[in-house]
Amino acid sequence: MKLVYRVMLADDNKFALEYFSQLVDWKKQGFELVNMSIDGVEAWNNFCHYEPDVVITDVEMPGIDGIELTEKIRAFRPETIIVFLSSYDEFDYARAAIDLNVKDYILKQELDAASLEKKLKEIFEILQIKENKNKKVFTGYLQGCFQMASGEIDRELYQEVFQKNCGVFFIEQDHIPCELREILKKETPEADSGKIISILENTVSEVEYTIHIKKYRWLCLCRKNTSLEQNAYKVQSQLQFLKPLQFSSIIFGEMNDIIQLRERYDSSEFTFQQRYFEGSEVCIFADLSEQPNSVSVSGKEKIRRELENGNLEGRLLDQMFRPLFIRGDYQTFIYEIQEIACVLEQKANELALDWKLDCLESTELVTASQIVQWMKKKIAEFSEKKENAGECSSEVIKGVIRYIYHEYQNAFLSVEEIAENAGISVNHLNDLFKKEQGETVGKFLTRIRMERAREILNGGEKMSVVAEKTGYTSTSYFARVFRKYYGVSPQEYKVGIRK
Repeated sequence: MKLVYRVMLADDNKFALEYFSQLVDWKKQGFELVNMSIDGVEAWNNFCHYEPDVVITDVEMPGIDGIELTEKIRAFRPETIIVFLSSYDEFDYARAAIDLNVKDYILKQELDAASLEKKLKEIFEILQIKENKNKKVFTGYLQGCFQMASGEIDRELYQEVFQKNCGVFFIEQDHIPCELREILKKETPEADSGKIISILENTVSEVEYTIHIKKYRWLCLCRKNTSLEQNAYKVQSQLQFLKPLQFSSIIFGEMNDIIQLRERYDSSEFTFQQRYFEGSEVCIFADLSEQPNSVSVSGKEKIRRELENGNLEGRLLDQMFRPLFIRGDYQTFIYEIQEIACVLEQKANELALDWKLDCLESTELVTASQIVQWMKKKIAEFSEKKENAGECSSEVIKGVIRYIYHEYQNAFLSVEEIAENAGISVNHLNDLFKKEQGETVGKFLTRIRMERAREILNGGEKMSVVAEKTGYTSTSYFARVFRKYYGVSPQEYKVGIRK
């Protein structure tokens, strides 16, 4: 269990201070002894620095006594639990303790390990109940602040609720760029958010709050005066248990204004995009990131020419992408990948090649380097298919395939029309087509329509829209064909995607 609370001791007797510090195993009781102060002035300064949950203080101290120290703490952080220690059984001290809502008034001579452990157990339970209650409220507000449109946020309310200094970093699951999902027909599965939050809450004591703010991304708030870099690496280490999924961290620094944090977050998407150029499982400091100026260097036409000439090699991609890597220009990088993919797919369709853009694992392609290497591999596969297809596919069949790709959305497209367009009989067309492609023209047409239907369903379109875009005038007939082809109905397939 993670719950560890900070405790501070204050006593002008250094021998008593040392004795009390070693009287119990603080960690075992659920506490961290963060400071020991030798007088009231030092205690106040250290309290402002560490902001402990519990202060155990002597009453009589030089400079600032325990009563004045408590008054100052109550004004600054009223929720702090305070315990008085004294060598004297003075009524005035006891009355002050009551007036200042002090948890306990303990005589030093009566304090032993057993009694201190008992007091700490009581305090731990009080803090736990309070923390659980406050956490639910705080987490709800925090979630709302990051999920509402910025214009809808009640700034005064949130600034009143979030009077808290804390360290901020984000955990980002390394994933395939969202812009490439349509090309790949695949996306990285998102980690179970409940599992992420549970791991952090129960293993990393410095992390006080974790919320899921969007797909693949979590916000972590840490106690102030702790190393954010160490906390981030500690979190990443704990998330190793979720392999093969990978996680990176983006450190924002210390913040005390939730509205400023939201505004900074809204303007920092480029920082999260830099992660693709840094690699996987990395730690990035937002303060060191600069937004690059995107410059269009489209190599689409050059790629097309090289493909047609059979001269396209990996070094052309290296020349295109090297300056983008140096600048960290994510937007242009993604645009170029999309352009190249578009050229390859168009040429593959024109040449009727049995080739497609895909990746084996959904945990691949989570860095820019991996994406470029994958594209090189697909270009090599394309070139090989193109070379092999030159001898085995007749011009008639290539023309038929091009015609089907162009006309498959036409609800009135038939094998007879396709044969007529090719200038041969239906029987002769089916014989040629089956010999070269391994299936009849009708089955090929259905396959193209069903593959396209699945792609459109992945994008969340209604079934009626999918049917229309794939050449079916009847939604019910489309559904029957889809079930026969995939073994599930379109509705069942969409439910499966959401899961």
